[in-house]
Amino acid sequence: MGRLYQADGEPASERSEERPPLPIQKKIEYYTKKSKVRVSCHQLRHTMATQLLNADADLATIQDLLGHGQITTTQRYCWVSNLKVQRDYYKAIEVVLQRTQSNGEQS
Repeated sequence: MGRLYQADGEPASERSEERPPLPIQKKIEYYTKKSKVRVSCHQLRHTMATQLLNADADLATIQDLLGHGQITTTQRYCWVSNLKVQRDYYKAIEVVLQRTQSNGEQS
């Protein structure tokens, strides 16, 4: 997947000036006020990044989707849930146990 670009052709991550709200941002603001549910585009970006990470998406892919120039920026968006940490731990332990057992059988 390639880099994300603004309408003027400039890479998304290199724009420093404040941008006016996009139409989708305006719609989200309108419906959150109407429904009295507190949510923002920023929160939705965090949620998307976290859900992708929890579904085992690569951090570099998430970086590309969010249009970040630095991986450290993306890491701030990705709040790892305990479920992913637990799943990764058990997956790693399984590999360690398999290696230990196969090394024990070879001796």
